[in-house]
Amino acid sequence: MRKSKSNPPDPRDDLLPGELPPLGAGREKRGKRRRHPKAIYRVIAVLLCCAAALLIWMNREALKPQNLLEWVQTQFVGMGIGDGYPASLNGESVKPANFCSVDRDLYLTSDTTILCMNDTAKTLFSRMHNFADPVMRVNGSRVLVYNRGGTGFRVENQLRTLVSGEAEGTIYCGDVASNGRYALVTTAGGYCGQLTAYLSDNTVAFRYWFSDDYPTAIALSPDGTKAAVAAVGASEGTLESVLYVLDFNSDAAVSPIAAYPDTYFSALAFDGSNLLAVGDTQAVALSADGTERGRYDYAGQSLQTYTFDGGKAVLALGDFQNATNSTLVHLDANASPTASATLPGEIADVSCFGDAMAALAGGTISTYSCSSGTALGTADAGGDARAIALRTEGEAYVLGVSEVRRVPIS
Repeated sequence: MRKSKSNPPDPRDDLLPGELPPLGAGREKRGKRRRHPKAIYRVIAVLLCCAAALLIWMNREALKPQNLLEWVQTQFVGMGIGDGYPASLNGESVKPANFCSVDRDLYLTSDTTILCMNDTAKTLFSRMHNFADPVMRVNGSRVLVYNRGGTGFRVENQLRTLVSGEAEGTIYCGDVASNGRYALVTTAGGYCGQLTAYLSDNTVAFRYWFSDDYPTAIALSPDGTKAAVAAVGASEGTLESVLYVLDFNSDAAVSPIAAYPDTYFSALAFDGSNLLAVGDTQAVALSADGTERGRYDYAGQSLQTYTFDGGKAVLALGDFQNATNSTLVHLDANASPTASATLPGEIADVSCFGDAMAALAGGTISTYSCSSGTALGTADAGGDARAIALRTEGEAYVLGVSEVRRVPIS
């Protein structure tokens, strides 16, 4: 006959009125009540696996074997220490638009050379070109340099020249995605312009001909499968800019998504779903279907210079008739101002990093918070300073007439 097991005595049964149980009494029962069903752990494990799979899928381009190998090789290239800044330009001329900092490295294209240096002025790559009017676009590890008004173009990374070719027509503008896909907008016989999109291996992926308007600016989506294009034409005798969104995987008919009279758009930022267009009289934010999300009117001020901060922008504005003061403005993705500051004189260049926006005016760098407009610091850039590129919120690369410098900002 099987004996029944009796429960162990509970030490609380012998307590006198008002007496507390000993430490640990009833711990076994309380511990049992706290146990979670195994199903909860299974659900958590499944959710973690799904999140990991989604992360891998979103970064599938970067995780390809050739891209991983490139990343490893690039790390070796970036090792080592240079001679430090200032670094001489050896008599070469660099336009401010061809001077920028990406991942704290410095990229510049002179009238003869495409150059990248790290924060110690070590040369990561230096390659000659023969373009009369070079324009540089940098995205991640990819550098597109094209000859504006000519036909030559190149795509570079730190390891080698990936593409070197001649476009089918004279190049108006171009852009490159971080995965190596790129697009060029050129002239085309019988049309106002032609867009040609290429895969990273230089294979043509898409073509589009503009029949009514002349293209002025292009921005690729992050994966290089779409493009936003600004074009200019005439409507009822007045200048009018139109905006297009082109899907390289679609054969559907394309029409402008929006039109703006008396505006010339010179630059675009595009994330695949939303775009921010910067023009000579206003900046406009739209969804890819043409829904306007906001606009910022310059109220009669002229656009001196600008830079993009991801899908946001920093603008330098000045009065046509009064150059005494200039305005620095940070716009969010809806073209709404989040911060502004007034500076004396004309702003020669602007830059952005993190929460800091910087302006170069009168040989001085002034930084402000992008979110509040609070002054963060200043630095002497030198009387020959022509352009700036923030390396961090507290340090900038400065383009001088004959050299490049690193300047702390405090």
